[in-house]
Amino acid sequence: MILDHISHADTYSCLGSGFAKALEFLKRDDLKDLPVGNYVVDGDRVYVMVQEADLKDWEEGKWESHFRYADIQMPISGREVIGFGPTEEARVLVPCPEGKDVQFLDSPSERRCTLNKGEMMILFPQDAHKPGIAPSGSERHVKKAVAKVRLD
Repeated sequence: MILDHISHADTYSCLGSGFAKALEFLKRDDLKDLPVGNYVVDGDRVYVMVQEADLKDWEEGKWESHFRYADIQMPISGREVIGFGPTEEARVLVPCPEGKDVQFLDSPSERRCTLNKGEMMILFPQDAHKPGIAPSGSERHVKKAVAKVRLD
């Protein structure tokens, strides 16, 4: 797991061309103006989902992990808490369905990070995560981008 600000995105282009393309998209000046939807950056290798969501309490969130894609999660407006922990410390509750890239897990951790506008969390298959959690005392809505970077 990597936690940083999008202003340091160029640091992570060394992770490969897929990461460089995804991060370049996330640095766009007009990102906040993009409507909710999916944006193809490089076929099925790199795409970005712009989402708006009502955030949940910690107990309502779900732990997940992926196999084929890394996530880059970043609030565009608002704040979001994301739980994180090692996938290998979790038990699979809902296995990955055929043709999908997500499995749901029990809790591997109580670790949490609050992401503010422009802060990004890069998550790999070994990183279980629990997105969509409301910061305490904060508004309960976020507009965010989730970039998906295929790892194979």
